[in-house]
Amino acid sequence: MPLVVPSYNLGENAVYLFKTPHHVRLRRDFRVTMWAVAMATSAAPTYFPAFRLPTDHVRLVDGGVWANNPAMVGVTEAVSMFGCALDEIRVLSVGTTTSVAPRPSKLDDAGLLRWARRTNVIEVLMAGQAAGAFAQVQHMIGPANAHRLNPPAPAELGTLDRCDARELIGKAAHHSRVFAPLFQSEFAAHFAAPFTPFHGPHAKAGT
Repeated sequence: MPLVVPSYNLGENAVYLFKTPHHVRLRRDFRVTMWAVAMATSAAPTYFPAFRLPTDHVRLVDGGVWANNPAMVGVTEAVSMFGCALDEIRVLSVGTTTSVAPRPSKLDDAGLLRWARRTNVIEVLMAGQAAGAFAQVQHMIGPANAHRLNPPAPAELGTLDRCDARELIGKAAHHSRVFAPLFQSEFAAHFAAPFTPFHGPHAKAGT
């Protein structure tokens, strides 16, 4: 299956995307092991150290710093690398829950210390970025062609360094039950086309 996995190059202040060799131009990333890609894309600042790629020592952190909702990354790849028309694209965006924490009015004219308290800045930036990216996707391909499952949940249920597994599973069961009819009607009948990479040990003959 073709994949695009976002990360961020901390040393160069640059977007970094790992890609399967689903286009003739993509000759490098198939050599990177899956565990290294996973380490790079999940190296969330303040929780985990930056990850250096074993071969070229690029310093990478969590792709969520710029693509907290990578839906637009997928649409861009579909258009630029696969040549898809916008009216051919359907998007299923699956989030990791959204915070229900209220933003008190005292933040309206707050300074640095109050905004930084209890991750206010990070949560607002991440939520705003994710919502904005999905709104752009809907604008590009039409609201009827883009759907998002991202149920609300108290922050303490699923922080990066701890979670309440039973409560999360119960919440997931509820929201998946509600979302299932839409998924069934819009996505369940779709089967991905066979994927043969352009490069690597399983590459197309003659490439």
